[in-house]
Amino acid sequence: MKTVIIILIIILLGVGGYFIAVNYTSTPADMVLRGEVEEPTDQEAAVVPLTVQGVETHMIGRWQSTDDARSIVAYREDGVIQDMYDGEVLSEGTWELYTDNDARYNPSSVFLRTVVDDTTFEYAVLSAEGDRFTISYLARGNTLSYVRLTEIEESGGGY
Repeated sequence: MKTVIIILIIILLGVGGYFIAVNYTSTPADMVLRGEVEEPTDQEAAVVPLTVQGVETHMIGRWQSTDDARSIVAYREDGVIQDMYDGEVLSEGTWELYTDNDARYNPSSVFLRTVVDDTTFEYAVLSAEGDRFTISYLARGNTLSYVRLTEIEESGGGY
């Protein structure tokens, strides 16, 4: 008798789980049909295609770290990078973007290489959208996020 009750409970749980999975799981097509997909905002529409050319055009300028407001990095059109802290240039080097088809490290396959003080740093470009720029340091896997500094926010000196 106990075995029959246990089997019935297992069957009911299985049927209930199937019912929930079928009726409450949305696919992107279901969401479109129900009108749940919203139009992109202006910010979302400013997503830069993750190509070397798209990222390069986007990243020129000054970027403030989202982790430390005193940390700023500037990417110049001539391939120069400047790392600044509290308004003082700490280091200067070169930067370049390249592609690699090895998607294990970065599904977009766009990478950033900087050389500062004879040390090479490799990053995967994760996003370049609107006023945001996000990269991942390949050696450690930590993510670095930046927001673009506007001309009003920038205060003299540097780049």
